[in-house]
Amino acid sequence: MAGATTFPIPIGMGASWDKEMVGAVATSIRKEVNHSGMKLSFAPVVDVSRDPRWGRLGETYGENATLASGLGCEYVSDLQGDDLKTGVAATAKHFVAYAMSEGGLNMAATHVSHRELREVYAKPFEALIRKAGIEGIMNAYQAIDGEPVAASKKILTNLLRDELGFEGLTISDYQSIGKVHFVFKLAADETGAGILAMNAGLDTETPDNVCYGDGFIEAIKNGLVDSARIDEAVSRVLALKFKLGLFENPYASAEKLKANLQCDEHLNTSYEMACKSFVLLKNEKNILPLSGNYKKIAVIGPNANDLRNLFGGYSFIANYEMMYGFMTQSGQWRT
Repeated sequence: MAGATTFPIPIGMGASWDKEMVGAVATSIRKEVNHSGMKLSFAPVVDVSRDPRWGRLGETYGENATLASGLGCEYVSDLQGDDLKTGVAATAKHFVAYAMSEGGLNMAATHVSHRELREVYAKPFEALIRKAGIEGIMNAYQAIDGEPVAASKKILTNLLRDELGFEGLTISDYQSIGKVHFVFKLAADETGAGILAMNAGLDTETPDNVCYGDGFIEAIKNGLVDSARIDEAVSRVLALKFKLGLFENPYASAEKLKANLQCDEHLNTSYEMACKSFVLLKNEKNILPLSGNYKKIAVIGPNANDLRNLFGGYSFIANYEMMYGFMTQSGQWRT
């Protein structure tokens, strides 16, 4: 969000091992996001990432399932708050085992045993469900056992709901339902992909109603989707809106938003979290802290003088570049 406080990326917060600071970050985000009128957040990422080649590792808390569970619970509890009417609904992602893709390639298949799937990769999600009352869960893009998660009843219903006890809203990752058709080739068209995803247990589609669009409505009329399943999905959407108080108070507060965006309290929280994220791996010859006798210090590398690369992939500027492109010197849009 333009003008909002920027906080350290999750891998940095994970390096702090500080639940209270993670909670303070989530509280600050809740205050800023809530007053903007946005009541649903696509965070936290609690993927357990053990392959450094995977490009989204920085969005996670790291390789330890217990750490991801602890920090994730703190984040969700403080983001949602004691009352969702003054809080922001959290969405844990990406269910499940998304970070452990073959070869470290994003969206590639995951090869994992049933036991490891539950004891390691589903563990943070279970913690958020049972201990933090997470309201939303987002599916992963990849396939497990040759079956895309977006169309897997084993994952989205049998594991997530029957075994882990999730009762909230399932939300598709961007265009993941469409990939059931144009990547995995399990459906003849996007409507067919939507039918498979809905029957598997995926309640909503993002970012647009494509697979759950006009063709999907006709499919419901033709009995290709159980009406009871549609009622179930709709009831979950409505239940969350009632919890958030959107029917009583659907409007944002410009005054409260202005008072909270980049306020001193939130900037101080961001600074303190950044300080706690630093990790000294080896202090040879006690070179740190620096004595003060040095006249010049060389900072070397591709990011040595690149302020832009200090910001994570979902900071405002990075997200703007990714989603909308940016102007080149010639004035042409580059995407």
